Amino acid sequence: MRVPGILGGLGPQTTAVFYNALAKLSDQSGADHRAGMLMVSVPIKYSYEQDAIQNGQGEERLLPMLFDSVRRLEDGGADFIAMPCNSLHIFHEELQRRARVPFLNIVEETASVVSAEGHKQVGLLGSPITLGKQLYQRDLNKRGIEAHLPGTDESVELAAIIHRLVLQAATEKDRDAFERMVMGMLDRGAGAVILACTDLQLLLSSSLKPYVIDTLEVLVMATMREILKGASVVNGDGLCLETRHP
Repeated sequence: MRVPGILGGLGPQTTAVFYNALAKLSDQSGADHRAGMLMVSVPIKYSYEQDAIQNGQGEERLLPMLFDSVRRLEDGGADFIAMPCNSLHIFHEELQRRARVPFLNIVEETASVVSAEGHKQVGLLGSPITLGKQLYQRDLNKRGIEAHLPGTDESVELAAIIHRLVLQAATEKDRDAFERMVMGMLDRGAGAVILACTDLQLLLSSSLKPYVIDTLEVLVMATMREILKGASVVNGDGLCLETRHP
């Protein structure tokens, strides 16, 4: 199996969910050994993190840390890179240019899922960077898909919720607010709501799961697809990778 290099720590709890999901799929894959994985937890300063998540500014200060982390993963033998964070995919082109191995793109992978499911209108929940830089809107528009964004007050509230999630300090009030935002977008005509922040899956209830497209889950499946390329399978069947909602 191929070895993924995981740019982790963005935030830590979501990185743990990402790793555990890959480990579970590896066990179910029918391959003759467990998947090897490399991970670097990016040492972001808390003040930089807050500026980027809540204010949508100063994100360029993170680039040297990302470049260094990619180099460390490559030097460790990673065959490709996966970064379970939407906001920092604004640097995907720069990171791919610097990288010696392929760098998965969570935005492209998610847009492909939305298109395959036949949605024409979707809600979009993410950080100020993700929404402000139109990270998803461009790819969705190319596919003829309209994106509904949260209002100004909701965007401010959502940014604060995401920051608390990264700090592992989210509350039940945050979960209630998140669910209200999802339901509001569905009521306004969205066929599904994209969780364009991988940390938002930490608030996701089983009742809402059928109505959202979880970008972390999409990246897990894409990463496992790349891991299994050329894998030896002992049961002759291998793992059938569903895009989402298995």
